[in-house]
Amino acid sequence: RWRLKILEYDFKVKYIPGLTNSMPDYLSRSPVDDAEEDPDESLHLISKSTQTDISNVSNHSSIVTAVQTRAMKLRHQTLNDITDISKLTSDSLNTSVEENRKIPFSAEELIQAQQNDNYAKNILNNIKKHKNYIIKDNLLMHRSNPPVPYVPPSDFRKTILRIYHDTAANGAHFGRDKTIHKIKQRYFWPSMYKDINNYIKSCIPCAQFNPRRQKNPGTLRPIKPPEGL
Repeated sequence: RWRLKILEYDFKVKYIPGLTNSMPDYLSRSPVDDAEEDPDESLHLISKSTQTDISNVSNHSSIVTAVQTRAMKLRHQTLNDITDISKLTSDSLNTSVEENRKIPFSAEELIQAQQNDNYAKNILNNIKKHKNYIIKDNLLMHRSNPPVPYVPPSDFRKTILRIYHDTAANGAHFGRDKTIHKIKQRYFWPSMYKDINNYIKSCIPCAQFNPRRQKNPGTLRPIKPPEGL
């Protein structure tokens, strides 16, 4: 699945020598406390005796020493580095992800397509007879929870199928059930389930890379004939 996601982007693999590629080393190592005799060892001590009556030591001032250790500095630096990487990654991929998420047609274009569709026009002209539909802002909506727009037969349907199944921003080649769940929350047309199923069946990357979830057929064994034959 990661391979399919990576294929969505135009990238180049660049080798970085280990000495100059210290960031993955930071991310793969947990900070380790220094030795006990380290001069920078952290001391956060409060003079307090659990075996002696507190009143006997009440006149003694508490000794508190807090020194930031090299381990703490390393943790702080690592967190800063991770934050910088996250910001850089987010900035560099933000444009591609947002483009994948956008549907390249507007509500006005969908309204126009509905007005040119005989099925939609029949419902719009007799809306009271069709309890499964409502009209909202001149847009024919299917009465679901929440209501979603009806998509007439057009390139809009193909675009929706492609975006919600093929693009990395929407999961990149999820199976039938997940793709149906994504689309039905946003759009509706009568043959939607059938169209989604056929689209996924014809998806070449899914056929090539999706693992088989059924056991391979077993080998046939000869059946012994009844005795006496």
